[in-house]
Amino acid sequence: MPTPNVPLPSGPPPSGPRPSAPPPFPPQGPPPQRFAPQRVPPPFPSRNGKGRTARFRTVAAVAAVSTLAVLSGAAYGVYRWTHRDEARVHATVERFAHAVDREDMVTTLGLLCDEEARSLIESGVPEKERGGDGSAERPVETSDVRIIGDLAEVRLTRPSQEPATLYLRKEGGSWKMCDPERDRWPG
Repeated sequence: MPTPNVPLPSGPPPSGPRPSAPPPFPPQGPPPQRFAPQRVPPPFPSRNGKGRTARFRTVAAVAAVSTLAVLSGAAYGVYRWTHRDEARVHATVERFAHAVDREDMVTTLGLLCDEEARSLIESGVPEKERGGDGSAERPVETSDVRIIGDLAEVRLTRPSQEPATLYLRKEGGSWKMCDPERDRWPG
């Protein structure tokens, strides 16, 4: 039986949903692989129990070095703090001695603790007198500085003068000459 002559459609393909059909060609490349979870080795390989020992030694060495660094920093801080106060005590004693040499009462009273300055002013010492130019200043040597809290004791030596022990008190963050502390000195 002969097939009837049916004309083929011409023009654009029809729009709308297409029937789903398998792809005309098989997918390209190898099939996707699935990976199983892999075991990650420890950071320090174990060699018959020696890995734990090596790890312990490493941790102990790091801890020892860290502790040593912290202790060294603390010791340096204490040393610096103590010597900073010693230097300030030396400077206060020297400024006070030179102010007395120049007969500069303004500076002298400013370097005394409140209690002693008040006592001098009440006794009639003029508080507004400025001294000379410094030509009368004599050398000052301080030694044996001992600091306990906010109190200090220092030995003063000057030419043509007997050595003397002076006492200072820290007031408002500054060291001040304060002879009344002689009676309260804990040492």
